[in-house]
Amino acid sequence: DVAGTGGGGGGTTAAESVSQAGAASGGTDISFQLENTGSSDVTLSSISVAVQNGPAKEVDNPGGKEVTGGDGAIDGSFNLGDPVSFSTDPTIEDGETETFTIGQFRKNNDDPEDVSGRTVEVTINFADGSGETYTLSP
Repeated sequence: DVAGTGGGGGGTTAAESVSQAGAASGGTDISFQLENTGSSDVTLSSISVAVQNGPAKEVDNPGGKEVTGGDGAIDGSFNLGDPVSFSTDPTIEDGETETFTIGQFRKNNDDPEDVSGRTVEVTINFADGSGETYTLSP
């Protein structure tokens, strides 16, 4: 008897419930939307960001937060490619869409870097242990 397998959520992970909605936009900052099509709220726990084919090396927003959205944030610079935990974990309620903003992208010399036209990969880990990579083209 295998009754009870799949957990209380019917086997659907947060990553399976969340999808990118619409196109990404931006320059030295990028914005994108994530939609929760599931029947339960999902909480994001960490994020990793990578930019293909460009000199951007870090995200640093002096005087502001580096990642915002879903009532959560990352307040502190981080290197591209490194996973970083949210200072305040964002939540996307069931059936809702949240806009997330990441920035400013910066080069090694600390100058802002416009990532328009480049591929930006955003990997999000959810509180339930699942994860998903979203490929953005701002």
